[in-house]
Amino acid sequence: MIFFVKNKLRNFDKMRRQKLHLLENLMYRLIKNDSALETALVPNDQVKRILLMRNNKRIGNILFFIPLVRQVRHAYPNATIDLLLSQPWQGQFFDGLGMDRIYYSHFSFMGILKWLKAIEHLNQVKYDLILAPNCCASDATTAAMIAAKNKVSSYKERRILAFPHSLKISLCRPHAAYGCLSLLEALGHPLDKPLNHNLAFSNDELSQGIIASRKYTTQDDSIDLVFFRGARGAKHLPPAIWEAILKKFEVGIDKKINWIEVLSPDVNETLRKNTAIFETKNLRLLGAFLRNFDGFICCDTGPLHLADASGVPCVGLYTHTTPGSFGLLGEKSVHVTDINNFNASEVVRKLGLVIKQRLTLKKDYKRSPALLHDVYPAAV
Repeated sequence: MIFFVKNKLRNFDKMRRQKLHLLENLMYRLIKNDSALETALVPNDQVKRILLMRNNKRIGNILFFIPLVRQVRHAYPNATIDLLLSQPWQGQFFDGLGMDRIYYSHFSFMGILKWLKAIEHLNQVKYDLILAPNCCASDATTAAMIAAKNKVSSYKERRILAFPHSLKISLCRPHAAYGCLSLLEALGHPLDKPLNHNLAFSNDELSQGIIASRKYTTQDDSIDLVFFRGARGAKHLPPAIWEAILKKFEVGIDKKINWIEVLSPDVNETLRKNTAIFETKNLRLLGAFLRNFDGFICCDTGPLHLADASGVPCVGLYTHTTPGSFGLLGEKSVHVTDINNFNASEVVRKLGLVIKQRLTLKKDYKRSPALLHDVYPAAV
């Protein structure tokens, strides 16, 4: 019932946005703040204060913003860089990435007073550059009302009044985490290679993850696999399909599998009665926890990309989305696009290097859990 209601609300919101986009230009003309606007782009070495903007409520989309945040910090090493997100819970993903301040727009009908207050505060800062690479309607509406010398996004004709310094992008990277990097290149900044999509965990957080995982990991040669069944909309898989997926792994692997299921408010009952469960509202702890297991299995949804950004070898189940645009970025991760006919042995073989490394350490795990830092280096 919960999934049905959420899907109806999402469909209504999609229809609303399709109808209202025709009025966008008129709206931007009415609300735009050009008080500090300059005609030309400020030279890169003179940009002293930046507002980096991403108004979106989905975990995956926010995590896909990490590569750009890292690149902007590298491109403007001496600038003050602020980040504007939608909701307060999102800021935790950018801890340790060099942002000076994180603000929250609360962009929604119910949060309109908080949104207007955030805009009022940001108008007192005096930005040289507002950078909103995704050019969504919520970013455009917010950026239009904030004073800045330059307002830059990727070019969309109907939002040119909100982003007068929009740039047309010639190089198109299909993945959602990397596509917006072309905007930074268009501003004259070469990218810092290799591209990094990982969360920046502190040593304290890594230790907490190890401690939390101790009662779940086995000390023999069995494989420790974690799975999460939550997903929104059509990506949600019923229990019977999940049971079939788990059985594929059990039949296709010549080692015992120790299953751990992650629960959430949307998925609050275990698939199997005797399966170990893990629950936490702390998403950074969840990421640090998952790092200590052989693999994580999940549909294309927020926790999958959290695990991927945490350095976990992941098995992503892609039923309605494409890995080319929303795929896993970790080197050891695997995409499964045919959930009925995939080869579980082949999937685990692709994760094999990590599993082989972990198995050599299991006998010493309780005595010296710090050894796992050598297997899963800190994502910094």
